[in-house]
Amino acid sequence: MTGDDFDLLVSRWLAGEASAEDEAQLAEQLRAGEDARLRFAELADQEAALRIFSQSMVQARQVREQESDTTRRIRTLARRRRMRGSESPWHASWVAGAAAAALFFVLVLAGAFSSPKPHGPVPKPTPGEAFVRVPDEAPPNSADAERAQRLRDRLDRLNREREKLRAPVSLPPPEPDAEPRPEPPDRPESERPVPERAPDPVPVVKPVDATRAVVATLTAVGGEVYVVSAAGRVPAQKGMGLLPGQGVETVGAAGAASFAYPDGTRVDLLGDSAAEGVFDREPSKGKRLRLVRGGLVAFVAKQPADQQMVFATPHSEAKVLGTTLRLVVGDESTRLEVVEGKVRLTSARRGKTVEVVTGHSVVDAVGIDLVPRIDEIFLLPAPGVTKIYGPEWHRKKDPRALSGVALDVPYRLSVADCDARFKKKQLGYVEFSFQADAGRDYHLWIRGCCMVDAPKVEDRWGMDMVAIEVPHARVPNGLPWCLNGIAYGYTGWAHRSGYWWIGGNADPIAPGLEPDEGMPMTFRFERPGRQVLRMYVYEAPLRIDSIWLSTTQKTRPDSNARGPGK
Repeated sequence: MTGDDFDLLVSRWLAGEASAEDEAQLAEQLRAGEDARLRFAELADQEAALRIFSQSMVQARQVREQESDTTRRIRTLARRRRMRGSESPWHASWVAGAAAAALFFVLVLAGAFSSPKPHGPVPKPTPGEAFVRVPDEAPPNSADAERAQRLRDRLDRLNREREKLRAPVSLPPPEPDAEPRPEPPDRPESERPVPERAPDPVPVVKPVDATRAVVATLTAVGGEVYVVSAAGRVPAQKGMGLLPGQGVETVGAAGAASFAYPDGTRVDLLGDSAAEGVFDREPSKGKRLRLVRGGLVAFVAKQPADQQMVFATPHSEAKVLGTTLRLVVGDESTRLEVVEGKVRLTSARRGKTVEVVTGHSVVDAVGIDLVPRIDEIFLLPAPGVTKIYGPEWHRKKDPRALSGVALDVPYRLSVADCDARFKKKQLGYVEFSFQADAGRDYHLWIRGCCMVDAPKVEDRWGMDMVAIEVPHARVPNGLPWCLNGIAYGYTGWAHRSGYWWIGGNADPIAPGLEPDEGMPMTFRFERPGRQVLRMYVYEAPLRIDSIWLSTTQKTRPDSNARGPGK
């Protein structure tokens, strides 16, 4: 019920116009709360004050009317006296006496009907008193007297109800159970419920100290990767900075991350790996990090001579001035592969140091000699690496080539044409020089492209072959069926568009099938040191942009693979 509705209900009750339903509703509201009772007392006081004021106004109006009537009569007598002229002395005395008597009569009436003024302020009702004070004397009007009596009776009833509401409520005592509850039987310990284990508290990772300088920045994040510090680990995001001493952890084979130093040095962390203690240059020290497990590939910018970059593992320590390397940590071994440059590796268990140069690798493990070996050989058509003999081959700029340059035979040649030129010693070739170990199996891959612009494979067939001659090397899984038995054929680029890798004869068994994915041809050199490889055209037009000899790559590389660690 709103305040206005409550005021209207109280007004009807005070006026004697409330029905039985209104009285029940009012009693319910008064029991409901102290605010309603206080409001009722305020309205009752206002009602009583208005009644007293109204009665006073009526009495004052009656006095004014009687006074006006007497004054009118006196004025009429005075006017008649002026009209009649002079009067006798006794007549004037009688008129003055009558006027005095009339004035005395008016004053007596005013005193009889006026209410006495209260002396001092009217006291306000206290919470324990009645809601409203009613005058002790009944008003002169009999109807008002009856209404005032009814008001007193109702106020008395409300006061009695109020006292009941203020009385403390006593609750009945609880009833006893009809029958005592039986105690549950003891369960065997194996059947007792096991309380749920509370979850482990979430580790609180302290915020990064922004006052320390960032030494490296995460440039790529793939899979599940974390940044690790003494405070815990947080999920890694691209663009996050690594503070001195922090590390990076990849989870599972799909995890991978790359971070770069301000000088351009980049470290690619492989899947399921962990690197810690990442530092940039410090006084009298260079960059350093520790590879705890897994593998990484590093592209190290040229460093100051007295501040070499250090890669530490549980077994070894590698120092570099500027190179591209691959580092792999196993449970009992560390493997270092140098793609370009020179690295000095020190074995912690042996106290021995070796230098590893471009194309070489070394393994630090029990039972293996700490000797650099050549595992990966990547040959590009650069002038310092290749020499061109004859008119067939040309260096050609090609944005699709790995180095931007490819070896190109632009016109059409068949096997018969090449054999005829070879017999006349007129067939040109490209010669590659490199270093390799003796007695090791190198899997030879060639990346090429058939240059015939035709939508169907049948229209490109017979225009995609080179012949490889490797002096002082044996091929256990191949036959030299090209160029009078001195060279091994590589063919099949016509079966796919663009550049891709081939390990020998990739022609399918039948037209329409996928290219052969068999093992690549393997070359085993008879002596260590400098080696030579010659490549002849046997079918054209085509382009060749890279040759890769690897001791580890036994399956076809991805079309855009750039050799070891790339």
